[in-house]
Amino acid sequence: MHSKIGIHRALLAHKYRLNEVPEGVRDSYYLFDHRGRLICVGQSKDIADRARRHSSGDESHALVRYYCVGRLALDKRLRTEFIREYCRLSIQPLNPKTEDFGAIERTSIATAIELGHPLINGSHTTCADNLDSLIMGRRAA
Repeated sequence: MHSKIGIHRALLAHKYRLNEVPEGVRDSYYLFDHRGRLICVGQSKDIADRARRHSSGDESHALVRYYCVGRLALDKRLRTEFIREYCRLSIQPLNPKTEDFGAIERTSIATAIELGHPLINGSHTTCADNLDSLIMGRRAA
């Protein structure tokens, strides 16, 4: 099931805000940045907990590093709020008895790269988009 078709399903699937992920879900997940681009593929025994850690952790978390730019680099509370508000997570069922997550992750990453998504799995990529103007526009509203 998880192949190139799996990533296309993830791109089309319902995407949760990071603070709205259902509790107790154990599967694979696809994490999207504020522009809807796939940036991380992972799996967890508790995806809601993983989403909280992704959004409010220190700079050791790839997603937090991704958004350590401009004002977000200086204000952890604002960065956490921004990530929880604008990033999304798609949950994909995973059968550990019949599916190899390593193979799923490799295929998903290769397909995402082919599609032009800026993956952060294992990298130190940062978001260079003009986030300050987006934040300022949101604050002014």
